Amino acid sequence: MQARTVSVGPVTAAVVNQVAASQTPNAGQIVLNGAGATFSINNIATAQDPAGAGNLTLTATNISFAVPRYVYITSAANDTAFTFTVTGLDVNGKPLTEVIAGANTKAAVSTNRFTAVTNVAVSGNSGSVQVGSFEGATFTGSTARQVTIVAAGNESSNSFVVTGTNVNGDPVSETVAGPNATTATTVSYFKTVTSVTISGNAVGALTVGMTNTAVSAWVRFDDFAPSNISIQCVVSGSATYTLQSTLNDPNDPFSPTPLSSMSWVNTSDANLVAATTTQQSNFLFAPKYARILITTTSTGSVTGTFLQSSNGPV
Repeated sequence: MQARTVSVGPVTAAVVNQVAASQTPNAGQIVLNGAGATFSINNIATAQDPAGAGNLTLTATNISFAVPRYVYITSAANDTAFTFTVTGLDVNGKPLTEVIAGANTKAAVSTNRFTAVTNVAVSGNSGSVQVGSFEGATFTGSTARQVTIVAAGNESSNSFVVTGTNVNGDPVSETVAGPNATTATTVSYFKTVTSVTISGNAVGALTVGMTNTAVSAWVRFDDFAPSNISIQCVVSGSATYTLQSTLNDPNDPFSPTPLSSMSWVNTSDANLVAATTTQQSNFLFAPKYARILITTTSTGSVTGTFLQSSNGPV
């Protein structure tokens, strides 16, 4: 078998608002407007105070997006008595119209993603509003991070669904129980976040961020080759890392494990748990997958090479 090589690092410090800045959202989509998000609060319509029902003045006749985006309407006053009708194109380029209920001095977000917006109409004499959009969030250095939800109030009656892609680029979604004036953290590591929803109206302010741990891409081993695997982890610079493996397989044809339910176990070789130097080791019996976890903020990186025994020529 040919050697497989993966790398991870450097890993910057945790950022509490990497995905979403502080907000007190209503049930539904949370606005992804954090330090690592692609968003604009007014790229569809700049701040304006409608005199009555009618169309808002947009920044262009046809506003299109290279990547589908959620649309959000930020109200300066209590606009809960009004609705906003967004017209445009959906993710497949087909006509899409969505009615969004106005919010009270906060943002209201569409449930659909748009690839273009051609009109936004208000049902009455709302207060000042502006219309923007967001695409999603990524993490520093394109690393895969756990997502954190920091709650100022008791959100234990709410649940959050974080959606995006994992380190391998596969779609992943995880439901997180709401924290009580503390921090909740996903089990999964996300490379991108495209959506965060809350099941009910938030009690207090929330931010969505990232941890200071990161994982490499997964290495998949051959079920039909000899099980002995040689491993080498090379540290460049300064990094603390742990070698992990799993017997779970999200691609198993009979009993797939959901990505958010994967169980990753630290290696039995203590030299590769919280390691800081270059090490060699082995798996006597092949797991399904292996990965390298950087366990804290690191200026350096780790490169792992895995070589599984073979019955014949490479």
